[in-house]
Amino acid sequence: MVLGKTFTMQGGQDSERGIIPRVAEMVMGAIESKQRGDPLKAKTQYSVNLSYLEIYNEKVYPILSMFEQYSQLRAGV
Repeated sequence: MVLGKTFTMQGGQDSERGIIPRVAEMVMGAIESKQRGDPLKAKTQYSVNLSYLEIYNEKVYPILSMFEQYSQLRAGV
């Protein structure tokens, strides 16, 4: 069994998911359930932003920065 801060945050496979994938699933699930439950809310647009940083030796590294450009291109931003 692997333990540590990174594993706690990211997790492993399936039932060993970490905090980050679990929270992301909960947020998206909440949005989906609101849209399904109320026809007026189905027209509501949601914007979800995620920052994922690593702090190592007092330096901050934006983990998702390499994906940011790609996602902006796909979103048409």
